[in-house]
Amino acid sequence: MNHNSNTYLEINFNNDQDYDNFRNILENNFSYLNLKTRKKLLIIATELIQNNIIHNNSKPCFIKIIKKTDHLILEITQETDKDKLGTITDKISSINNWSTKKLKEIYRKNITDSLDKRVGNGLILCRIKSENLIEIKSEELSNRKAFKLKILIKLNHYE
Repeated sequence: MNHNSNTYLEINFNNDQDYDNFRNILENNFSYLNLKTRKKLLIIATELIQNNIIHNNSKPCFIKIIKKTDHLILEITQETDKDKLGTITDKISSINNWSTKKLKEIYRKNITDSLDKRVGNGLILCRIKSENLIEIKSEELSNRKAFKLKILIKLNHYE
C-alpha cells in the first residue's frame, strides 16, 4: 500500500496469474471496507478489469483507490493503442450523456437481446453503480504508438 495520505490502496495486475485470480485479489484487498462500499467497488473494478482482459489483451493494469473527504475514486491505469483509446473515449462520452433512466433501459435491453455472455454493459454498470460521470484521461507515451489511459470513477458517501 502506498503511504500517500490520499491513496487508500494500490493493486497491480501484471500477468495471467493475476488476471486468473483478480476477483480474489480484489475481495481480499477490499475486505476492510464497509459492505455497501465494498460491493460497489467490487462490481466496478471487476467490470474495468474484464474490459481490459477482453478489449486490451490483458495488458498490465494498475488499480488505485483514492480517499477524499466525502468520496472515493477508483482509478484504473492501463496502456492502450490509439484506436482503442478512441473507441473507449467515444463510449464513455455517450454513457456520460445518458440519464440514469436511459442507462437502465439500455442495460436491460442489452441483456435481453444478447445471445452470448458479452452484452456490452460493463461501463454502463459502472456509471449506474457509481451514480457519477466516468472520467477519462490519457497521454501519449514517448517514442511509442501507445497511450496511457486512466479511467476514474467517483463513489459518493462511503463510510
